[in-house]
Formats: sequence, structure tokens, C-alpha cells
Amino acid sequence: MKRVFIFIGIILAGSSFAQKKPKIGQAESAVLSGDVKTAMAITDEGIVHEKTKNDPKTWFIRGLALGIMDTSGVEGGDMAAAVSALHKANDLKKGNSELFIGPITSMVMYSGALQSFWAYNLNKGVAAFQNADERAAALDYFEKSTLIMPDSLDAYYYAGLAGVSIEEYDRALKNFKSYIDKGGNEEDSYIKAIYILNQINEDNESALELVRKAKVKYPESKIISEWEFKVLFAMDKVGEAVVQLEEQIERDPNNAELHFNLGVMKDQMGKTEESKVHYENALKVDPKYFNALFNLGVYYRNQLVEKSKEKNNLGISKADIAKGKKLDSEITELSKKALPYWEKCRELKADDQTTLETLQYIYVQLKDYDKAEEVMSIMEELGYR
Repeated sequence: MKRVFIFIGIILAGSSFAQKKPKIGQAESAVLSGDVKTAMAITDEGIVHEKTKNDPKTWFIRGLALGIMDTSGVEGGDMAAAVSALHKANDLKKGNSELFIGPITSMVMYSGALQSFWAYNLNKGVAAFQNADERAAALDYFEKSTLIMPDSLDAYYYAGLAGVSIEEYDRALKNFKSYIDKGGNEEDSYIKAIYILNQINEDNESALELVRKAKVKYPESKIISEWEFKVLFAMDKVGEAVVQLEEQIERDPNNAELHFNLGVMKDQMGKTEESKVHYENALKVDPKYFNALFNLGVYYRNQLVEKSKEKNNLGISKADIAKGKKLDSEITELSKKALPYWEKCRELKADDQTTLETLQYIYVQLKDYDKAEEVMSIMEELGYR
């Protein structure tokens, strides 16, 4: 048994020794002439053969073949594997000179190969993005570009845009974050990433963190400040949101929406009288701001309803009758204050149900029964009654 074992070992050793060295020069000629399959077949052997597996040219040729196959749509092409092979080739080379193959008149260099593959994918991505039906392909092309050149900021930004356009939000966010982390300067990248975190992922902690980072970079940005308010509001951090809004209004006093939002915040804090002032400030900026008109109308309507309830709960004593007269006067006064806001709301949104119902109620309080009947008829036509 021992002799047989030694004999077999000798045969195996001889077989290994007899294995032919892959013809890397032939692979080079093949890839330069476009015969990528032959180049691949040779490098399949080359990357495992003892004499060629650490030859940078083996890996360079393999990377070129894989990349050309990928960009040409040839089966077996793989840009990720191509980039990996090219990088390995560069790591294995000795000296400071750049790796290349081919004659001087038509040489292919390491940096040129990467640049070519990057440009191909970026341009294909841009072309595909122009067609709404090809946005998924555009995203793939842009992400390949980032793989080839990880410091190419445009490719990350475009990939983010493509991802949002087809609701691939995880991929979009990943690319926007890479763009931001690598020093990208498009404010829109922050805005869209914050939107995804806040509205899609409901990850308000991360959204706020990114908002704060964006504020450092864009301290004068109104949009970023608005997002800070939205995120703080979503996190029930009303106090911080109020401070943030007040700072915004200081910078932009003619922004009706900011005044209105501050009014809403004060309402939520139970500071109704303060909220009224902010709604009025919004209307000073924009007299046709429907939401501010509506909320001021609600402010007076709520008081009107409370006074009406109080009157309805009175008895028939002399004191109650006297108090009832006083309440009648207050109800009339409140109705007169509320009426202009609700009539303006109706001018702006003629079919708003709440507006019409409230107007009818106020007209009744003011004993303007003709107008109350008119509003009732409109509601019936609209199907509200």
C-alpha cells in the first residue's frame, strides 16, 4: 500500500508541473481586438495559475474584458467584478508608472479604462433618465458609475433623483447620503433626503439630525428652516418648533405661512389669544390667505357657540333674563366679528362645507334669515343637506 501511495503522489506532482502557463500575451491581443470571450477564457486560467495569478496584466486584461462585456450587453459581463479586477491589477503593479496594455499608438491605460466605463454608464443613465419609462435603468447606470468612481459626486446625486422618481426610496436615500458625506453642494440633496427620512421612513430623529447638518451649510435657507419646523412638529417638540419659527419670521417677516404656522403652534399650546395675533399677522401679509381667514373665523365661532350654550342653559329668573339680554348682545357682537372672515372664506372657496354651515349659523344669529335660507339652498344643491 505504501508504494502505491508514493507512486500516485509522483503522478499527481508531475501532472501539476506539466500544467501549461496561460498565454497572457494572447489574452492581451484578444481584448484589444474585441475578442473578449477569448480574453476571459485565458484569464480564467491565468488568475489561478501559480505563474500568472499575481501578474497585474492578468487582472487588468480580465477587468477590461468584464467591463467591455458589461457595457456591450454580452452574457457574463459584470461591472462590479470588472472594477474589482482593475483595482487588483493596480494593487499588484510595481513602481510608480501607470498600468497599461497595447502599443503606444493605441494603448489602454488603467485610469483611462475606469474613466471610459464611468463615462459610458453616466451618459447612459442621463439618456435613460429623460424617459420616464427608463428611470429604473437610469438608476442602475448611475449606481454603476458610483461603483467605478466612488468620488464622482454627480453620479450619486443623479442616482438619488432617479431613485425618488421611481419610489426606490432606500436606494435614493443611500445615494443622497453618499453625495452629502462626500461634500456635495446641492441643497436639493438634503431636502430630498430629509423628505424620505421624515415622510417615507418616519425616522424623525435621523431627519432632524440631517436638518441640523443642513442648517450649518445653508444657514439662510428658508426651505431647510421649514423642514426643521415640520420635523420638530412631527416629534411633538412644540417649544423648539415655536423658537425655530420665531427665528424664521425674524429673517422673513413677509412670509404669511410662517405667521400662520406660529399661530397653529400657539393654538396647540393652548395660547389661543396669541394664536389670533399670528393669524392676523398672516393676513396683513396676504389678505387672501384662506387658512388664516378660516382659523380666525373658527376663533370667533367657538366663542359664539360657547355664548349660545350659556344662554340656552339659563332659567327664567329675573337674573337669568337680564343675563340673557347681555349674552344676546355679546352673541350679536361676536357674530359681526366672525362674519367677514367666513364671507371671505366663501369668496375663496365657494363650496367649502364648513364655511357654508358656519355662515348659515351666523346669519341666523344675526336674524338675517334670507341669507341663511340662501346658504341652505346652496348646501342642498351641493348635497350637504
